[in-house]
Amino acid sequence: MHLYIWNRVGSQKFIQTIRPAKIENMLNNLHLSRLVHEQAKIYQERPALSYRDYDRNCWISVTWRKFAAMVSSVSHSL
Repeated sequence: MHLYIWNRVGSQKFIQTIRPAKIENMLNNLHLSRLVHEQAKIYQERPALSYRDYDRNCWISVTWRKFAAMVSSVSHSL
């Protein structure tokens, strides 16, 4: 498999050849839940996302640790 990029004009540029084993490894290691947990290890108490609570008229932040716990909870219930 070959990896290409396209510039704004629309022409493509060859970047590199990727071996099938490397692609399989990338697919196995790039699940969204795994990426969230890796970010949670790094940014623990920093805000990962915020949402608006219209009843209290304020924004509520969710930390990376809490977000990772939510992702884990959802993935275990599937």
